[in-house]
Amino acid sequence: MPKLQLPEVSLVMVETRRHLLARLALEDCLKYVDFGDVIICTDRSDDLRIPGANYQSVEDFGSKIEFCEYTWYGVPELIRTPFALLIQWDSWVVNPAIWRSEFLSFDYIGPPWWYKDGLNVGNSGFNLRSKRLMDFLVQHRDTFPMRHPEDEVLCRRYRPFLENIGSFNWASEAVASDFAFERTGYTGAHFGFHGTFNWPRVLEFDRLVERIKIAERSEYVRATGMLDEICRIAPWLNSQLSRPLSGSKQQSAPSARPVALDNKNYLDLLNAHLIRHFVFPAQHTPEKPCVQVSITVDDEGHLRDCKISSISRIPKPDHGTMLKLQRASPYPKPSQGFRLEFTVLAD
Repeated sequence: MPKLQLPEVSLVMVETRRHLLARLALEDCLKYVDFGDVIICTDRSDDLRIPGANYQSVEDFGSKIEFCEYTWYGVPELIRTPFALLIQWDSWVVNPAIWRSEFLSFDYIGPPWWYKDGLNVGNSGFNLRSKRLMDFLVQHRDTFPMRHPEDEVLCRRYRPFLENIGSFNWASEAVASDFAFERTGYTGAHFGFHGTFNWPRVLEFDRLVERIKIAERSEYVRATGMLDEICRIAPWLNSQLSRPLSGSKQQSAPSARPVALDNKNYLDLLNAHLIRHFVFPAQHTPEKPCVQVSITVDDEGHLRDCKISSISRIPKPDHGTMLKLQRASPYPKPSQGFRLEFTVLAD
């Protein structure tokens, strides 16, 4: 498939702590897209080597606020294209087919939040900004100073004034959801995403384990609790780490019967596949409604049968969960067809 061509957009990475993860995120974007420019601001360019990229040397940022200040006031002067796609070490392009030219008619797009007041766009972990907006914030820094958290300040506090004074445009929540997802609105059809907790949804099993093993070497990542959140979603991943994560219990993949598989990792592959399709294996806690389902998969991974075996703490069969299981087909190919029973959280 030909790469998506975005000559109007610069890909921007600002990173001084998680260099290898940042390089992998950049490579994941460049696998799908040719950008007008690639700009990397870092203290260790050798660890973030990307062919053809332009580098800006910076000192290690001592705080998140320093990082955000540089993004607001240092990055704009480096941009030579009408737009910039700002990514981080835990965000990248996942589906270039979702891109549409309409995205370039807005000055800001980021994954939607959860607010209900019309100021819901959006998170800056994976965001598209116009050069015009970036320059305006630099030129009017006294009126619109950078404050932390910078995305909420820009998109919730400053947005009404910027729309009125500068005729800047934010994408609608629906458009922003197509552009990217973070905490809400996952459908499986997005241009990009943000958040380590979403890695099980966007990475194949082997790449997921590889990325987590790299992340666990970072004391910063471990201290933030980001990996703990992944292992709460997919607790079987804890067995892949060199050190068990605090607050998460080791748990194997769901048991299957009858199953005759040559690949002992198949159940882990299946678990990761389900999570990417927003189907979560249930933690057995009394307050969470859950459904026991039975699926039959053929040798090619195609779903041949899907039914509810039993339900718990919900008054009627969970059709939303069934639909997700059907949409998740085809599943990873087993060594032979099988029937599998497991419990998932109700929709």
